[in-house]
Amino acid sequence: MNERPWINAMEGQARIHRLGCDALKQVPSTAKVTDEAVLAFQTSDELMAYGLAVRPAYELLKRVLGQLSGMMVLIYGSRRQDLSDLEPVVRAGEQLAQAHDHLRALRVPPLVRRHYERMSAVAEQLSHALDLIRCRGVRTDSDKERIHQHLKTARPLLLKASDSRFAMTMTDFSAACCSCGASA
Repeated sequence: MNERPWINAMEGQARIHRLGCDALKQVPSTAKVTDEAVLAFQTSDELMAYGLAVRPAYELLKRVLGQLSGMMVLIYGSRRQDLSDLEPVVRAGEQLAQAHDHLRALRVPPLVRRHYERMSAVAEQLSHALDLIRCRGVRTDSDKERIHQHLKTARPLLLKASDSRFAMTMTDFSAACCSCGASA
């Protein structure tokens, strides 16, 4: 029996529970947030305002991640080193700048600070990857690996920042037959 049922054993992440779930009653007494405070916040104008304001940044970051991931196909399949003038790279830079602007302009309530920090971390990882592509160029396998690592770090952070209440969702292909090379 899991002594801490509010923790997902597979991921080590907090689960989302129904109001009144028995697992919530087993949260250690050191927790400072009460069920009433969480419920009040989940329906508060403050949360709604944040969720609506952060969504454009989420969508922009999702697009940039997709564009830069697509560029990795070109990077691995091409001998071209300077990709800075390609339209997807230019567009990714513009969208990433917009995402940074959106994030800087947000008013962040204390209970969603972690969400904001994840979003900011995604933006930073994508900025590092884009800087490597634009400024330095892709010259070595080490350059390719560094770009790949930044993208690989950004994706799960963005996935954790997803919130269906505000239509901030990503498509997860990890269980699809295409993700392991199996044919249908």
